[in-house]
Amino acid sequence: MSLESLKSEDLHRRVQRSLKEYIVASGMKSGDSIPTEMELSERLGISRTAIREGLKGLEALVCECVLAGRKAGVIETVLDSLDDTYPGFDWKKRSAYMLERVMTHGLRRAAEMREVALTVELLGLDNAMSKATVGWQQAVGDLRLCAEKDEMGDYRLLADRILAHLDKRPRT
Repeated sequence: MSLESLKSEDLHRRVQRSLKEYIVASGMKSGDSIPTEMELSERLGISRTAIREGLKGLEALVCECVLAGRKAGVIETVLDSLDDTYPGFDWKKRSAYMLERVMTHGLRRAAEMREVALTVELLGLDNAMSKATVGWQQAVGDLRLCAEKDEMGDYRLLADRILAHLDKRPRT
């Protein structure tokens, strides 16, 4: 499968959609790697920066999905449904990885995404997704948590730890 060339509009959303379509159409299996940033950049006809920002948005979206699903007691159903929709992606394994990345790099990524949100706004486009990405990256980053060795690879343990700390924060 080839990825379509992207030009201007909201690249982050289009990168995420193109990646999801690629994963499904290519028949990726658990443990398969997505193409490198350079390969994606060439295939999509956009900068590596746009690729990285799209991936950060995907991390934030997964973070929100896993935390909400865990808190509601439906996370297994949600991730199983995602596995049905995107076979071979192994959402449980990848969710653990993405939660760990947000825990480790949330503050830096939030700062980077603020710049993206501003750029998108200056281009006259809706920057709601960029701003939402900032929110999740910042909220988890502010907790200053590091994944413990026994938590690595277990989205439930990581989600429970994040949720416990989020629940302790004062409400604004």
